[in-house]
Amino acid sequence: MRASVVLALVTACGSHSAAPTSTGGTTAPTAQAPQQIAAPRVATAASLTAVDGAPPIVLILDAKGQRYLAAAASWADLSAGKYSSGPKAAGEAAAMMTLTEARGLGRAPKETVDNFVDFRTAYEISPNRELDDPPPPEEEDDDSGGSGTAMALEEGKMGRPPAATDPIAGQRGWVSLHRRGPDEPVAPSRLAMTAGEVTGTKPKDVPAIVVAAPTGKASVLVQAIVVTSGMIAVVHDGQLRLLRIAFHPRGDVSHFEAERWLEARLEPTGVVVEAVPSPSTTVSWSDLQAGKLTGALSQARDRRKLDAQAPVDVLVAPDIDVQRLIDALVALDAAGAKVLGLGLAPKPGSDEAKLRGHTLPTISVGTPNAQGDLDKAVIRAKVHKQLQKLTYCYEKALLAKPALAGTVMVQFFIRPDGKVATATASGVDPDVASCVAEVIRQIEFPKPKGGGGVQVNYPFVFRQ
Repeated sequence: MRASVVLALVTACGSHSAAPTSTGGTTAPTAQAPQQIAAPRVATAASLTAVDGAPPIVLILDAKGQRYLAAAASWADLSAGKYSSGPKAAGEAAAMMTLTEARGLGRAPKETVDNFVDFRTAYEISPNRELDDPPPPEEEDDDSGGSGTAMALEEGKMGRPPAATDPIAGQRGWVSLHRRGPDEPVAPSRLAMTAGEVTGTKPKDVPAIVVAAPTGKASVLVQAIVVTSGMIAVVHDGQLRLLRIAFHPRGDVSHFEAERWLEARLEPTGVVVEAVPSPSTTVSWSDLQAGKLTGALSQARDRRKLDAQAPVDVLVAPDIDVQRLIDALVALDAAGAKVLGLGLAPKPGSDEAKLRGHTLPTISVGTPNAQGDLDKAVIRAKVHKQLQKLTYCYEKALLAKPALAGTVMVQFFIRPDGKVATATASGVDPDVASCVAEVIRQIEFPKPKGGGGVQVNYPFVFRQ
């Protein structure tokens, strides 16, 4: 059963400075209606950890994706919804920049929230502010919440929060769709935007904690973790606790060096497990509770010969809510996953989606043996432009003969005018060889410099 414990969040009257009127005076701030912010629930304590001392600054995400900043004197107060400062509503950019700035300057949570004023948010939500009354000009270009320090940090190592072109918003990954090398076709990219390590010890340094409504969008929580590197708060036995996953800053690319990885794509039907690229296995949400995820991960590792330390990237589809994400993270922890990435699932029908769920045939182009006055680099360049067609020759044959693999040797003659006079091929399979020869026959090369023809022998290695 999916349940949650509700933490009361009241937007205090003093959360924002009084709104100036169009005549230059001020009006009394209007009290906002109480809002209920819930935390996702975890049934067992095995995947949880504790933090010594007072809690760090709190980023609260409600079911609609609205962000609030808050501070609490103790974990007991935080569990009870008692805040020493805040909660204060904050726009996305202002909230993220304030958290970054506070960490960079070593500010205490209460001080950070006490001093936070998001003028743009106040302007948007205050019912007494005139629509033609703009925010104070000195704050308009400052996303830090009014401290004026953000600009200096922006020019340094801290950086800015994600813009509209950020991969987390654009459905692209840490590495965009790429070619692994000049001889290999397009390969799938890792789409995780941050990496988390499951830790068995108490974390020493927690930059922030993120409390997200269980019915909210998981993608919003992922974005918050990417930017803040905060730990995820959940409720267990009525107390607010942390998942024992410590996330790393997105700039720490060492956690993305693995060329082989598993994915656990969270979709409405369940968790799709795949050692990319290979056939995938779907574990329904009901079976996830029964522990079948362990077997699916083992099966996926065996397909790509991966060890137990291979990272597992958790990618969320648009319709997945926060509680589903927490359920999956807890289940992956219980299944022995040690490195868990977070990101967005590829859009259905996109290039990245097409590169998943099946084994990808690949072709490696060898070195041509050419006799004649035409540079080998020119020949290679022309042939490489036909890699997609050459790979298709192999893909067609795999439908009938899944075990096909090997080398096709092609012999062809380039006439003085650059056109291919003859092309023959042998190896792997007659249909594959014939198709490859036909692709080569259609290529038009530059005219050889000496005016004569060029005889070429060219190997192509096909494998899965």
